[in-house]
Amino acid sequence: MVLKMKVDFQIVHTVSSDIKEYLLEALKETFENSTVITEEVEERPDNLEDWSTFNWIEIKYNYKTNKKSPLPMYEPLQPTYSPLENIDRDYMFIAGFSLNIEEHLRDVIKEFGDSLSDDENIEAVFKYFDEPMLRKHKDLGDEIFELEMRLREILSFIFIDTYKEDHYNLLREIDVKIQPLDKKSRPTEEYFKKYLENEFFFLLFKDYIHIGDVKKIGPGDLIDMIANSNDYEELKQNIQNRGIVKEEYQDLIASIKENIEPIEILRNCIAHNRAYSDNNITNYEWAKEGLKEAIDSFWRKMESE
Repeated sequence: MVLKMKVDFQIVHTVSSDIKEYLLEALKETFENSTVITEEVEERPDNLEDWSTFNWIEIKYNYKTNKKSPLPMYEPLQPTYSPLENIDRDYMFIAGFSLNIEEHLRDVIKEFGDSLSDDENIEAVFKYFDEPMLRKHKDLGDEIFELEMRLREILSFIFIDTYKEDHYNLLREIDVKIQPLDKKSRPTEEYFKKYLENEFFFLLFKDYIHIGDVKKIGPGDLIDMIANSNDYEELKQNIQNRGIVKEEYQDLIASIKENIEPIEILRNCIAHNRAYSDNNITNYEWAKEGLKEAIDSFWRKMESE
């Protein structure tokens, strides 16, 4: 049994004949001109009418808009089957269809999309549900999930060891914004305890870059520091030792800053179900390995001590 994968497209077009026939012809030409197909395509007859029986293309809708067409109207000389009758040829149409592609032919999806984009009778092409993309996103999502959890763990360790107490207010001196639960409330200590979490679970991914940035001292902060200091020397030390001061901790935080951005860029693509470039993947792999090595080296050093 041949496993097929579904990809949903939407096109804005001026095709006045049967849109399914038109798309099947485009798909047939894509197969014939493909540079990525390396093996025989099953269910690929030479006759276009026979192609229609294999459900390569499934039309979901073909809606006439009230927009006058700026494109030339496609008029087939000899429609091969099921031409649409009495169609108004002065307007654009929006068609939605599913491409059901054999799994080993997933690389031809882009070529097919590109061929539609280059078609003079098609004004715009959009790709929505994409099963091959979904599978890749899931794999990368799992990987990024594990990486972020490792980040949260190591940062929690550093901040707990630094501040010693108040484990649910670790970022009080750091210039980052804790994300709210909703428009009216932010997570409380009770919430953190209920879900076994802390403030690091409520940072945006990009905020890891700023995890070593200390807030400016405000008048209220200074008053509290004076009140909690026994003499001038202690006050001076309290001011100078704000944030993360231990050298090995600072080194780890510096390595995080270096590697976060490429991971965040790919993470945003995954989170928002967008395509990513080969360059995004290359940069991500480099940053991922650098961050993993920094984390592993840190734990090895902690164990040796």
